[in-house]
Amino acid sequence: MIREAEECKSLTRVKISKDSLSMNHVLFADGTFIFCRAIDREGIEAMRILREYETTSGQKVNVEKCSVSFLSQTPHPMRRTILGVLGTREVSDQGKYLGLPLQVGRTKKEVFRYIKTKVEATVGGWKGKLSSQVGKEVMVKSVTSMIPNFVMNCFKLPMGIIDDLNRKMAKFFWGNGDGDKGIH
Repeated sequence: MIREAEECKSLTRVKISKDSLSMNHVLFADGTFIFCRAIDREGIEAMRILREYETTSGQKVNVEKCSVSFLSQTPHPMRRTILGVLGTREVSDQGKYLGLPLQVGRTKKEVFRYIKTKVEATVGGWKGKLSSQVGKEVMVKSVTSMIPNFVMNCFKLPMGIIDDLNRKMAKFFWGNGDGDKGIH
């Protein structure tokens, strides 16, 4: 349905960031994200596609769970028009989906700070419990380094966060657990 709308030029692919590919939809687990230009014609087409999906599949789209995000430069009158067509609400922050942020703005370091916090909490829980280098190596390789792995499959993390994570893991690995300098 979406591909047909694209071929008929009633739905346009858009770039969701300057380095991304152009796209008009993403199917992610049990969610669907439709991207289009902020013009009433494309809003009407998106709604038509959702209604056709309901008819074809027999499933109902829960409009209460639907929301729209606009680029900051989208004029407010156009926002109101599109929201009226779709019968849904506008949100500025889409939150997280399957543990990943749905929107990442210019402040990537702030968005991904939770990864650093998670690693710190994990390493903090091990302090004093593992005395051998082998035990520490297993924990760093199998647990701590896997925390950012899922996110890094989807996003390019800022180097500052990667450096902080490496520093935390190295400090845990080479330290003696009670705040002293340790081996290295």
